[in-house]
Amino acid sequence: MAAACCLGGSSKSFLSLQRLQKYEFGTALSYKEDYGHFGSAGLIEPGEIHRTFQMMMGGATRLHPDWQIHAFAPLVSQFKSYGARQDSSLGLGDVMLGVEWTALEALFTSDWYPTVRVQTGLKLPTGSVEKKIGGTWTPGTGNGMWEPYASLAFEKKLGQFTLGLRGGFTGRFSSGDKLGPQLDLSETVAYNFTPRFSLAVGSTQWWNGNSNVSGKTIADSGGSAITAFVQPTYFLDRTWSVSLAADFSVPQNGWSRNTPATQSVSLITRYGLF
Repeated sequence: MAAACCLGGSSKSFLSLQRLQKYEFGTALSYKEDYGHFGSAGLIEPGEIHRTFQMMMGGATRLHPDWQIHAFAPLVSQFKSYGARQDSSLGLGDVMLGVEWTALEALFTSDWYPTVRVQTGLKLPTGSVEKKIGGTWTPGTGNGMWEPYASLAFEKKLGQFTLGLRGGFTGRFSSGDKLGPQLDLSETVAYNFTPRFSLAVGSTQWWNGNSNVSGKTIADSGGSAITAFVQPTYFLDRTWSVSLAADFSVPQNGWSRNTPATQSVSLITRYGLF
């Protein structure tokens, strides 16, 4: 159920170890583009150019039958316009560390209860931040904030279908300007056409708190957005899988860096060891 991995969904990890699996490694090549934002009239208007290319490399290992840890390090390229001028940056993005606990697991489809997973972790401000050098702005590869997160996920298999529901909270802390905290809720339906091929579709809703600039909370700077995503996955064998994820996000209300209108696509490869 890695239905939301990199840019649009609520999951912080695109790696999830199967039962008895010891390790997993993966990469996610992603492209995201902001195509608009909310204007003063409350309508989506064309925005300035903002494109993100990212190569996320990650690994996960099992510490216990019910516990696993994961780490991700992204290489990020940002391309952004500042009025008539355009600039770019390339470098390490914000590293993420996390742990996942399987609190309850349904081993058979006849089990009435779902599989329940708890995920928590921390995003580190290892990337560069957007800054002004010599009177001109330069985009960053990170947002300069510490972001602890926690989520609760439910998963239930019904024949060829798998239903997923995940809710999460992300806090944001910084010595300087910072975005508001974020709540998200993601719903996913996956269908296994064959033992090797599955298709997942779903949506994610985001709610963002007000931003803080120069020590002051900016009223009405929060907002919300909804993302629709689709992700086919093909297993080449028991250990290798390839996924292609596409996301389309539309802000619902408010104005903020939290809620641009975006579109993205990700190519995900995973390799697991038993």
